[in-house]
Amino acid sequence: MRFSSARGRSVVAVSTAETVGTIAACTVAPSPPRVSTLRLKTRGHSGHVVAWRDVQSFGKNAVTVRSAGRLEPEKEVDSDQEAHKNHDPVGKPVITETGESQGTLQDIEFDSEDGHIHTLITTDGQLPGDRLLGVGNFALIEDLGALVRRHRADDSIARALAKIIRSDLIIVDDIGLLPVSPNDGLRRDHAQDPGHRDGRPAHAPRSYRCHPG
Repeated sequence: MRFSSARGRSVVAVSTAETVGTIAACTVAPSPPRVSTLRLKTRGHSGHVVAWRDVQSFGKNAVTVRSAGRLEPEKEVDSDQEAHKNHDPVGKPVITETGESQGTLQDIEFDSEDGHIHTLITTDGQLPGDRLLGVGNFALIEDLGALVRRHRADDSIARALAKIIRSDLIIVDDIGLLPVSPNDGLRRDHAQDPGHRDGRPAHAPRSYRCHPG
């Protein structure tokens, strides 16, 4: 389901059969990528939010929640909470970890059963939801490691990364800005490891090579 099709849908409290608001927007979270909160238009000057875990069903005509008591005034949500409007992704630029633009997010496609995000729909095209690393008040961050894994089967990693890297060598520092694991198709170049016989200091940058397949 695309989230744009859910806007304006009534939200009903099961305990009272009362309509408590309508869907206005959402917030999302990574690990795993999912809709974390629904932002509701309610009576009064400010809206309310309801956590996805309190959604009982997401039907075609209405969304049900357990009770009106599960709603929280939006003005009481702290900026560091997942429910804060800063984590509303629509209209924000999408960038990779390396700063490569992937357009502006227009919509998300998600599972109405569990809120899992399947697809990020941007002005530049569509991206798998599992490439979402995070969302803040400026932009969404796309996971480079997931991009590599996705293109291993057809040996198209070089083409997939053409916009991001211009050679087969990526340099990252010791804090690990690039996720590295055997499943990412990225391998540490041991010749650059601290403590190697070349005497490089422990804080020296390490290098990683991209190994398709």
